[in-house]
Amino acid sequence: MNASPAYVHALAMVCLCGPQALGDSLYSNGSANPAVPALGASNISLSGVPAPSGFFWSECPATGGFANAMAGFSTHAQDAGQFRFADDFAVPPGGWTLQSLTVFAYQPGAGGPASPFTGLSVRLWIGRPGDPGSFIVWGDTTTHAVTSTSTGVYRVFNTNTQPLPATPDTTRLIWATRVELPGVFVGEGTYWIDWQYTGVEGGAFSPAVTSAGSRGSGNAVQYQAAYGSLPGGWLPALDTGKPAQAPDLAQDFPFLLEGLPGAQCDADVNCDGAVNGFDIEVQEAAVGGDMADYCASDADFNQDGAVNGNDVEAVELVVGGGPCP
Repeated sequence: MNASPAYVHALAMVCLCGPQALGDSLYSNGSANPAVPALGASNISLSGVPAPSGFFWSECPATGGFANAMAGFSTHAQDAGQFRFADDFAVPPGGWTLQSLTVFAYQPGAGGPASPFTGLSVRLWIGRPGDPGSFIVWGDTTTHAVTSTSTGVYRVFNTNTQPLPATPDTTRLIWATRVELPGVFVGEGTYWIDWQYTGVEGGAFSPAVTSAGSRGSGNAVQYQAAYGSLPGGWLPALDTGKPAQAPDLAQDFPFLLEGLPGAQCDADVNCDGAVNGFDIEVQEAAVGGDMADYCASDADFNQDGAVNGNDVEAVELVVGGGPCP
């Protein structure tokens, strides 16, 4: 799609902000609770089998005699396979300052105690990846270190739907993998975030958003590298369903965003622990080229792409109790 004026405005509202306070749960894709991932966790399977003590099942959902057939979709860089996922999220008026992204995947047989996932690459888009006019506003394919912990949830195939209903098992432990984001401010609008697990042997397989009684009605896309006669590219993430006559349905994928509402900034530009007139003086010096006491990487305090008197005025405003720029 071509970038609309709203998208262009949203791009102008993407910036990297300074040191932040600890964030809140802002968004959970597919879940009404922003702190709870949409894994459909239950302590008993649809066929009545209890999960192991202290654990839960995440069971491929079914409706109308059809079940989802995919326990997880490839989302890793490994050998000939180069897979990524992208899904969208809407930012309300006032915007968000993003501090972390958490995504979910399992590796068959990887039951701990250490997670098999140690790296992730992340990008933020205006428009759906692969569409004409869509573009990246933050991120690249650089690998970021992550914190990866067990969710205590095992992904299982549907235990009721014929033919050959599955018996729930404990071979697909889902891991929550969190990557820190550097205070990325996103203004009101719709964005797409894409990610890929890196440096993994054995693959990373992400379960789709799971909700009892719904096979899904999502719009996520999966990138597949060209391989053999397959052209590759960004394609709808489809679950083919079970049994064979089940319709193919597009999916969404669970992810969590944490951060702070609105734009956040810190006028303590000399990092002495106080916000006062000394910060104004240091900002003035930095605008003049003297960065000796300025503790940020650049003097563009208002993140407008230029270092000038507007940055001094912005610091003065915040020191005086006004809002962030």
